[in-house]
Parts: sequence; structure tokens; C-alpha cells
Amino acid sequence: MNKYRRYLFICLMGLSACSVFERKQEVTTDTLASLLLQNASPQTDAPQLPVKLPRSQPLPVTTHEDIVTNYQRLLTLAKDPLVIVNMQQRLAELEMIKSEQLDSNLEIQDTKSSEQKSTIEPSKHPSNSLAKVATPSAPLTPSDKPYDSSFYTKTIEAYVALLDTYPDRPDNDEILYQLSKAYELDTQLEEAIETLTRLTENFPDSKHWVEAQFRIAEFLFSDLQYHRAEQAYLSVVENENTSSMYQNSLYMLGWSRFKQEHFDSALEAFISFLDHRFTGQIPPASIDPNKQQQLSDVLRVMSWIFTERGGPKSIASLLNNTRARAYEHLLYSRLAGEYLAKSRYIDAANSYQAYIEKHPANQYAAIYSGLKVDAYLSGSFLELAFREKISFVAKYGFVAATQAINPGVGNGQEDTQTRLKQYVHELATHYHALAQKTDDKQKSNAHYLQAINYYQQFVRLFPSDQATPAAYYYLAETLNKTGQYPLAIQAYEQSAYQYPAEEHSANAGYGAIHSYRKLLASIPKEQETQREQISNQKIESQIRFTEKFSDDARVAAVLTKTIEELFSKNSYQSAIDTATRLFSLPQERTTRSQLDISRRVVAHSLFELKNYPEAEIAYLNLREVSTPKSRDYKTLNERFAASIYKQAEQAMALEEPQRAIHHFMRIIKLAPDSTIRTSAQYDAIVQMVATKQWAAATDQIVDFRRRFPKSSLNANTPHLLITALQKLERWPDAADELVKLSISSELADEKRTTLFLAAQTYEKAKDIAQSIRYYKKYAHAYPMPLDDALESRHRLEQLYLAMGEDSKRRYWLNKIIKLDSSAKTTERTDRSRYLAAQASLVFAEDARIGFEQIRLKLPINKSLSKKKKSFDKAINRYNRVLSYQIAEFTTVANFKMGAIYQQLSADLIDSQRPANLNELELEQYEMLLEEQAYPFEEEAIAIHETNAQRSWIGIYDKGVQRSFDSLSELLPARYNKHEAVIIYSDEIL
Repeated sequence: MNKYRRYLFICLMGLSACSVFERKQEVTTDTLASLLLQNASPQTDAPQLPVKLPRSQPLPVTTHEDIVTNYQRLLTLAKDPLVIVNMQQRLAELEMIKSEQLDSNLEIQDTKSSEQKSTIEPSKHPSNSLAKVATPSAPLTPSDKPYDSSFYTKTIEAYVALLDTYPDRPDNDEILYQLSKAYELDTQLEEAIETLTRLTENFPDSKHWVEAQFRIAEFLFSDLQYHRAEQAYLSVVENENTSSMYQNSLYMLGWSRFKQEHFDSALEAFISFLDHRFTGQIPPASIDPNKQQQLSDVLRVMSWIFTERGGPKSIASLLNNTRARAYEHLLYSRLAGEYLAKSRYIDAANSYQAYIEKHPANQYAAIYSGLKVDAYLSGSFLELAFREKISFVAKYGFVAATQAINPGVGNGQEDTQTRLKQYVHELATHYHALAQKTDDKQKSNAHYLQAINYYQQFVRLFPSDQATPAAYYYLAETLNKTGQYPLAIQAYEQSAYQYPAEEHSANAGYGAIHSYRKLLASIPKEQETQREQISNQKIESQIRFTEKFSDDARVAAVLTKTIEELFSKNSYQSAIDTATRLFSLPQERTTRSQLDISRRVVAHSLFELKNYPEAEIAYLNLREVSTPKSRDYKTLNERFAASIYKQAEQAMALEEPQRAIHHFMRIIKLAPDSTIRTSAQYDAIVQMVATKQWAAATDQIVDFRRRFPKSSLNANTPHLLITALQKLERWPDAADELVKLSISSELADEKRTTLFLAAQTYEKAKDIAQSIRYYKKYAHAYPMPLDDALESRHRLEQLYLAMGEDSKRRYWLNKIIKLDSSAKTTERTDRSRYLAAQASLVFAEDARIGFEQIRLKLPINKSLSKKKKSFDKAINRYNRVLSYQIAEFTTVANFKMGAIYQQLSADLIDSQRPANLNELELEQYEMLLEEQAYPFEEEAIAIHETNAQRSWIGIYDKGVQRSFDSLSELLPARYNKHEAVIIYSDEIL
């Protein structure tokens, strides 16, 4: 037996309350007198010593041999049997101390050159016997004794003699206890067991009873008497539950049962041992070495049993209660380790899984999930390992996202985080690669979506990891592939701009730009607001790229594109500023095309910013480096001319027409072949007309019409020319132009108005024949609008009046009346009624004159009938005039109607009398005529009075005045009164 095991066994014995080492303290602190007093009987007179050293003073140095000699000398003097017994016991103890010291010194010297070994030395795993899996160490045997047995001979002799002399002494349990230790240390195991048996049988209430049973069990176990050892250990367990012997008894009880192949009861004992010893969290690294070794041995032997009795199911069956056990995870772990040692990888994985399923939220579940992956990988079960990684990420990725990964587990949490990071990244890259290799679009898209999921988890869970920028980049790539452009852009920009520059940064920045382009292409054109927003963001991303990655070879291209896009968004100053950045790049980093595009954008931007002088210079410079045959020359020439044209417009806005004319004429000179030259010359003409430069305008118009006969602007030159000719009072030429315009115009309204104006202008030119010709043409062609139609007829009747052609005049007067009467009420105007009333008055006058020309002569009935018809016609004509309700003609018509009634009355009185009437008959005839004439006179008075009363409302024209004149004749008493005029002198009295 090796010395280390014996030494450790001695230490275990030292746990006893009556340890020899405890008594060493008594020997070294008590005086000889105190020992005598301590063991003296109350009935015995103890020797009185004259001097007792106070305990505060140091004791004299005394050797072990001196103490023994003194006790031996005192023993010859003692008379009291009890004192003699106590002194003999003390001498035996002193011998024990001496022997132990000698043995201990030899032991220490022997172990200095040896490696320290565990209390338990498990044997190799034989394949033929479960009971030989592991064997704890046994007590010492005689063959192991390396020193002289005389060390303990005197001690044993002393204790035996004491027992023989005093066999019935009540404290003999203490002697038996010490004697057993001496036998044990002297490797007389049988004697030691016999002595301990005497102690347990004779002293069941001894304080050493439990320890004695434990030591008996230890000896029996070493002697391979496992059943007896089991009973002895069980006795300790049943009588003790706190000391280390209780824990060790549980431990050895399991081993005893295991050696008997009572595996179920062995497991129960081991579980009880584990329950008692490990009540809290037990991270293996922090366990006491002794506990660590015991735990290791127990777990090893238990795992061996589990492998043969159902694996993890046997653990679940054993731990069928709901009480949580701090060490439970170790059972599954060691079982898995046992399977791994036997290359049973699936069984090992299932062991981990059993614990995970039982305690899914336990702190070790995540660790074992990772170990499960390792088990599959060790057995090359790659598909199973892959699935387990997916499961691991699905569970613990969510946990990590909620910041609850294994709280308080320490290294376990770190391991879970490490594995989670590894698995998430592996799954992401796996699916990414799979998607790239798959030709089936649907399957490829599904793989991309899986890769997206894991990349997203990685960047969310590990935002500060050194691999995160690349993960963002690959996430963006997969999102881009699946058409998720907004998310792709976010990921690209995270990779490019939220982390220090690394391998993928520039590509990520450029990738964001590329995704913006695809996003824009996917948005319908009608969604203008959204497109505009995305486009602006794209430009911002491009600018950001060129600023952060200014040395990238793609910067010039991106700047060029940005310049064009800024211009298209009317961000002209930004376009110019960005172009300036492009121009500042080294020449070798730009192409001529990029520079040309940017220079054009600068010129266009200056133009749009209304900086037309600088735009003119920019376009002129571009035109000068081009050639007339080049494709761009014409465009540049046009823009150059437009820049000058805009300066002319600015001059017009500032009301500087002469400066505007100057710029227009510059275009004719500097860009004569530009398309805008036509507009420039035309606008110059307009400005000349506006500034009354009639002669210059006329010359330019003639030149313009000659140069550009097909120009659409020629539609307006006749008007301008007509205006200029009219201002120059070239009426015949103006009239001719109006006729031409009327003929050439495709606008119906313009054809009509210019025809009318032509007739008027010919009238101004005194060309009456041409004037009448075009008035007639207008009158026949355009019955509407009513006013112009009536005016044309009115002008004709006036011209014919001037020419004295009454019949032709009355033809057009009648046309005026008919045109007005046929018009709708809504179309008639004051002017139309006026002309119609005026025309009707002419025909009424004709009727009145005809009435007046009819004389009443015999036969009176015949002439009166004719007179009456003419009267009615005239009255109707005047009533028609009155129907127009034109005041000017109403008063005249009323006066004329009164005059007709008055005339009819007078004509009746003045009519021819029959020749064959006598005087009486003539008198009666005249009376009859007066009676017939009187009503007409009365009607004339009434009409004149009505007309005269118009003066009361402020109307006093010739018609009213003449009615007053007529009334003064018809009713002189009332109307022929002269107003009295009072003349005041302004002479100062």
C-alpha cells in the first residue's frame, strides 16, 4: 500500500472528536499537577503542590521522554486505582504520539519524491465485468508496511494491559478506540477490526461508535467483503447525516453495492451522496480537489451503468422527482462522454438532447446544444450537425436577441455566444453559397431568403464583431438578389459607413448605389412622389461614396452620374459644385467623356440658374472645341444662341427693349444657322413694333417673310406688318395685307375680322368701291356675330347714302332690320337695337311722307280709304320704332305719330267738299268733318303730351321739343306761355 493513501487515511481518522492529535494539545499545555488533579477522584486526597506556574508565564522546555519518565515515576507513587488507570492511559497515549510522530516523519520524507495521487484510483475498464469498472482504494495491508513495527508495539501493549487490568472500566470505549488506531497504523487489520467490533458491541452509546462503524466498513471493503461493508456503511448513514463520514459512507455505500452488481441501489446511494455533498451550483473548476475526484469517480461509474441500462432514459427514471439537482447536468454530460469514448456519437448526442428536453431553459441547455453539434461532427454526421446548428440558432439566437443568454453562467455564456456567432455565420454563408450554385430560380431564391435570415441575426446579435461589416455586406448582396432593395441599401450603407474601412467597405458603398438604381427601376412612373424621394436618397448615397472612398477608381463615374442626376432634379448649383470636384481629380482618373458631360452640365446649369452671360461663354467654349460637322456642334450652337436669347428676354423684363433688340440681332449675326435665329428676328420685330420703330420693323418683316416663308411665326407677321403700315398710314398697303390675311388665315374668326378691317381700311384709303366690295362680302358671308354683321350693313347703307343711291341704301337698311329681328333675345345688343331702330325710322319716314302726299278729294270715301291705309302703315312703322325703346328715336317717333294724327285731322278739315251741296248741307257736311277730325286732333295732343312729359325724367331732345311746339299750336292757352325772365343788375347800388 502506498504511503500517500495511508497518510490520507490517517487524516480522515483525524476527523474524530477524540483524535490523538487533539490530545497533543493537552499534553503540551497541561502541567503534571493538572494531570493528577484532572484524574483524581473526588474521594481521594490529591497531592498538593506548593507552586503552580501561572499560565501567563512560558512553560519550561520539556521533551517527550521527560514527560514519560515523570509519569512512570509518579505511577510508582500513586495509590488510588483511578489515578493509576488514568496515568496508565496517559502513558499509552504518549507512546501513541511518539509512534505517530516517527511514522509521520518517515511518511513525509517518503512522499517528497512522489507525485500526489487521488484518494480513488479508478482501474481500467475491463470488457468482461461491470463490477471492475472502478475500485476505490483499500486500507493498508501488512505487505505495505515499509518501516519497523516497533513504532506501535509499546502503544499496543500499554492499551492491552490497561484493558486487561480494568476490563469493566466505563471509559474503555476510548481505550478500544485508541487501540484500534494503533492496530490499524501497525497494519494489524484483523486486530483493528476485532477491537472496533468490541467497541460497537459493548459501547453502543460511545461517541466513537459511528467512526468505528465507518472504519469497520472501510476494512471490510478493502478485504472485498462488500456485503458486510455495505451493512456497516449503511449503519453509519442511518445514524449520521452531517459529518464527512456520513458523506463518505454514502459514497462507499454506492461502491459496495456497485461491487455486488446491485446497480439500482448503487445509483440510489450515489444520488444520495451527490444530493448531500453538492447542494448548489458546482462549476467543476471551483470544486475542492477531493470533492472533484469523488465527483469524477461517481459520475464515471454512474455513466458506465447508464450506458448499459438505457442511457439517458435511465437517468430520467432515476431522477423521477421534480426536485432540481445542481449536478444533474453532469450526469448527462458524463454519459455523453462515455458514449463518445466508445464512438457512439448518436447516443452521445441523444444524451445531450435528453437533458435539453428536460431542462430547455436551464443554463446548461445551450452548452449541451453546442456539444451535441460537436458529437455529430465527431461522427461525421454532417447533415445532423447542420440541422442541430439550425435548431441552436433558432433557439438561442432569439434568446440572445432578448438579452437573456445564460445569465450568470460565466464561461458557459461565453461558449454559447461563441457558438452562436460561429453557427449563424456558417449557416448564412452555407445558404448564400447554395443559392449561388442553384440554377433553379425558385430554389435559389429560397436559399437566399435563408441566408438573409442568418445574416440579419448575425449583425443584430454581434454588432461590434470584427466580422459584422462583412456580414452586413453579404446580407446586402442577398437582399439585393431577392429584390429587397430598400433593406439591401440599409445593409450596404451599414457596412460601408458605420464601421472603419475594411475589405468590403467600398464595394458596399457602391452596392448601395446599385440597389438604389434597381429600386428606382421597380417603382411605377406614376408614383412620382416615391420615385423622387428614392432618387434623392440615391444621390445622397453617391455623394457619400465619393467623399468616403475618394481614392476609389469608380469615383469619377459616380460623380459624373451624380452631376447628371442633380441637373435632372434642377439642383443646378449642386451639379456645378459636384462638377468642380470632378475637375479637381487627377487627369488620369477621369475620361474625356466624363469631363465633356460635366462641362455640358455646368453650361446647362448656368443657363438654368439664369446666369446667361456665363452660360454663353461656357457654350461658346464647348462649341469652339467642336466642329460644325460633329454631332454635338448643332446642339451647342443652339444652346449658345439660347443663352443670348435669354439675355434679350431679361432685358425685356427690365423694360430695356433696345438692349433686347441688340441681343436678338447678335443672334442673327453670331448664330445665323441656329433654329432660334428665327425667333430672335421675329422677337426683334415685335420689340421694334413695340418701340414704334415702324420703318425698321417693316423692313425686318419683309426680310423675315422672304427668308422664312414656311415659318409658323409668319402667322403673326401680317398683323405686325399691318400695324406698322397703319402707323405709317400706308392704308392701301395695309388694306391689301388685311385681304391677304383674310384669305390665307385658317382661323375662321381671323378671316372674318380681317375681312371687315380690310373694308374699313379701304374706306380710310378712300377706295369706296373696294370698301363696298369687302363690306358686301362680309355682310353676305357672316351674319354673326350680330354687331359686326349690322355694322357692315350700316356702313353699306351709309356709303350708299353718301353716293345718293337710296334704293341700295334701303336694301341694306331692310337687312339691318331683318337681321336684328331674327336674332335671339340674348344676342341682341343696344347697338343692334339702335341700328334697327334707326333703319326702321327711315322706313317710317317714308311711310309718313307717303301719307302726307295723299290728298282727300272726291270721291271722299275712296281717297279717305287710301289715306287711312297709308295712315295705318305709317303709324305701324313708328310703333315699330318705338318697340326698340331707343330714347333718341322714341321721342322722334312719338312726335311724328302725333304729327300724323294732327295732319289727318287737318286733312279731313281741308278735304274737298262735294259740289252739289246747298248751304245747309254744306254746313252739316263741315260739321260732320269737324266731328270726324276732332278725335284725331285729341289723339295728336295726347301723343305730344306723352312725349313732352319725357322732359320730366330728363329727356329733352328735338323730338320732345317739337312736341312742345306742336302743343303750343294745338293748346296755346296751356303751352304757348312765355317764361317771365327777371333781369338782375350786377351794378353796385
